Amino acid sequence: MPSITDIFRQYGGDYLKRFARNILQSHRKAIEAILACRTSEMDGCVMGCPACGEECFHPFSCGNRACPNCHEAKRYRWLEKRRAELLPGVTYFHVVFTIPAQYREFARSHQKEFLPLLFSAAVDSLNTLAADPKHLGGRIGMLSVLHTWTRTLQYHPHVHMLIPGIALLPDRSFKVKDSFLVPIGPLRTLFRAKFITKLKHTFPGATLPYIDPKKKWNVYIKESSSNPDRVLNYFARYIYGQAIDNSRIVSLNNDQVTFSYKRDQVRRTMTLPAFEFLRLYLQHTLPKRFHRVRAYGLWHSAYRHITSEFRLLLYNRSGQPAPAPPKPRPHCVPCPRCATPMIITRNFVTYSTFIRLSRPP
Repeated sequence: MPSITDIFRQYGGDYLKRFARNILQSHRKAIEAILACRTSEMDGCVMGCPACGEECFHPFSCGNRACPNCHEAKRYRWLEKRRAELLPGVTYFHVVFTIPAQYREFARSHQKEFLPLLFSAAVDSLNTLAADPKHLGGRIGMLSVLHTWTRTLQYHPHVHMLIPGIALLPDRSFKVKDSFLVPIGPLRTLFRAKFITKLKHTFPGATLPYIDPKKKWNVYIKESSSNPDRVLNYFARYIYGQAIDNSRIVSLNNDQVTFSYKRDQVRRTMTLPAFEFLRLYLQHTLPKRFHRVRAYGLWHSAYRHITSEFRLLLYNRSGQPAPAPPKPRPHCVPCPRCATPMIITRNFVTYSTFIRLSRPP
């Protein structure tokens, strides 16, 4: 089966030549990084087998956020850290904020300014309702992740949030809610108002897409029970994953890419010209230094000492022992000759240096 890297290696160079004048610098760097990733063009290390003495050159990954071959280890470390931050016996809520389809093209053309205000409007709306004494009456915590793609790779920016049902009250005590975080109707209305206000302030004088005032904006809250592992795994695939993975690539024939997707629980396929597939894939490359994942309120590092106190109190209340800190997972490269785990014998060398050192005197 072809992989995404195969598609880039076959068509990436021609894509750069054809669209050289119009391609974004971030897209150019993404293509160049994917083409070089884990090849002899990258620096690497020399790995040796302690059993049979075999030596081989192990090239480094490129680390580009758009690369389909990188970030597995980062995803594991991120998940372990977030799991260690979870509060025992607390119901978690999965909240999604989606903008109308009319804004998508505008958002893609103004990502640096548009995407931060999407985060801001969602956070301000939740904070306003959560601070109301009729609901939680205090400060909540939010782990927010930006998602920009649909199953067919179309540009569709929206924000996912994981929120523990606990609030810090003004008297420094806390309040736990097992169900019904905040009312969805007022949240939807408040998000719409704050988003439009921020949009007009950020783009004064710009011709913004018209949205029918009667249109209902798509905001929903789903209870995620007291074990939010599934949502965290879902988030990790967004943070350290791409719009499509290799398992969905069906074929690469005659300059056409066929991939699968699900709609209404039915597996379907779509075929696109290779250049169009690359364009759709690259449009989800975020601007330089843009943070896809953001923590707010009690989930922010500034409140870490308070949430640590909450965690101890909740563990004492439930009688459960506190979990052990996450252990690092070793990365093993098996020997190609005998499958014994290899060890690094020389770090940061080029492929040409390895070849020179490997030649007999």
